[in-house]
Amino acid sequence: MDTLKQQIQKLLADQITLFALKEQDTYNNVYYTQTLNGGTYIVKQERDTKEFQPHNDLVVEAAIAQQLYDLDLSIPTPHVVFVSKTPKLYGYEYFEGDMLQETWDTLTEYEKIEICRALGAFHAEIGKKVTKKMTQTTNTKIDLSPDLSPKVLTEYNNLIASTDVPEKLKTLAKDAIAIFNGTIDQVVFQFIHNNSHHENIIINNKKISGIIDFSNSKYGEIAKEFFRYIQDYPNHFQHIVAAYEQASGNKLSYTRLVSNALLSDLADIMENYRKGGEPRLTAQESIEKYQTLINSSEMKKTKPAILVQFTANLFAGSIVAFIGIWLQMIAFGLAPPLYSFALNFIAIIIAMLTSEAISRTNKPKLYLINIYLFLTLPIIFCLITSFEDSIVAVIISLIAILYTIFPAIVVTSIFNWRQ
Repeated sequence: MDTLKQQIQKLLADQITLFALKEQDTYNNVYYTQTLNGGTYIVKQERDTKEFQPHNDLVVEAAIAQQLYDLDLSIPTPHVVFVSKTPKLYGYEYFEGDMLQETWDTLTEYEKIEICRALGAFHAEIGKKVTKKMTQTTNTKIDLSPDLSPKVLTEYNNLIASTDVPEKLKTLAKDAIAIFNGTIDQVVFQFIHNNSHHENIIINNKKISGIIDFSNSKYGEIAKEFFRYIQDYPNHFQHIVAAYEQASGNKLSYTRLVSNALLSDLADIMENYRKGGEPRLTAQESIEKYQTLINSSEMKKTKPAILVQFTANLFAGSIVAFIGIWLQMIAFGLAPPLYSFALNFIAIIIAMLTSEAISRTNKPKLYLINIYLFLTLPIIFCLITSFEDSIVAVIISLIAILYTIFPAIVVTSIFNWRQ
C-alpha cells in the first residue's frame, strides 16, 4: 500500500496527508485521498482478482468520465485529475455528499420527485450530447442489440427449468419475456450510464452533487438504463421516465422498461426465495411489486382502455370525414374537380394527424401504411370526377374518405394493443 501511495502522490504532484481504503467492490479498490494543498480525491485501482469483469477497464472509464465532464452537463460527473495504465488506476475530485441510498428516506416527497426529474433530464442530456462516434473514440462498448443480455436470458431459462420456485414467478417471468420480445420495435439506442443506481448518485444539500462509476457505460438500449430505478424506487421511477421523455423527445414503452427490470432481477429474486425466512418475504414482495407494475393502467393498456382508444380514433375520423363531405359538396357546386381533390386530400391528412395525436403513437410502419392508402386516392378521385351527378360524387367521396380513415384507425388500435 505504501508503494501505491507513493505512485499516487507522484501523479497528483502533491503530498498525501490522508490515504485510506474507502471501499473494495467486486473489481476495484477505492481510496479516499487528501493532500497537503487541500485537494480531496477518490482513487480507483483495478484489483488483481475480480469477481466479474465490467464492460470498461479503468482507463476507458476515466476517458468516459473526462469526456462527460468536458460537456458541462446538468449533473456533475467526475473531474479526472490523473490516469495510470500501469498499474491501472485513475483519480478524480471528490464529490461532497452521501449516497442517495442513505439520504432517500430523509427527503420530502417534493425533493424526491425533483431528484427523479433531474435524473431523467440527465439521461436525456447524455443521450443527445454523447454521439455514437464520440463513444467509439473512448473505446466504449457499442451494443445495438434489442435482445436480453445472454446473462439475463440464462437466468430466465434457469428459472423456468427450476422446480423450487413458485409458479406465480414463472408465470410472471413468461409474461415479462413475451412483453419484452413484443416491444422490440420500440427500442431507443443512445449512450447510457448503465449502472445508475442509488449507490452511484451523490446527494448534497438535498440535491444531486454528482454521478459516479462509468465502468459499465456503453452505447445501447435506453430501457436498460432504468432497471435499478424500477427495482429501488418502484413508486417514483415514473418521474424519471417522464422527465427523460420530455427532455429527449423519445417515447418509451413502460411495459418494456418494467419487463426488462423484472427479467434483470430474476437471479436475486430466486436467490432470496431459496434462502427462506426474511429473504423469502423480500422475494415475495418483489414478485408482487412487479406484478402490480406490469398490470398497472400506467404500464399496460387493458382491453377497456383499447376500446376507449378505438372509439376516440373513430370519433375523430368521423368528424373529419363529415367536414370532408361538407367541403366536397361546396367544392362540386362552386369549384372545379381539382379543387375538390385538394380539399379531400387535406381532410384526410388532418384525419391521420388527428388520429395520430389522439393515439400518441409515432410509428414508421403506420405512416408507411398511410402512404400506401394515399397513393390509391388519385384512382378514386378519377372515378369521382367521371360522375356529373354531385350526389353520386359525394357518396363516392364518402366511401373514399372512409376507405382511408378506417384502416388507419384499425392499424392504430392494433399498434396500441401491442403496446
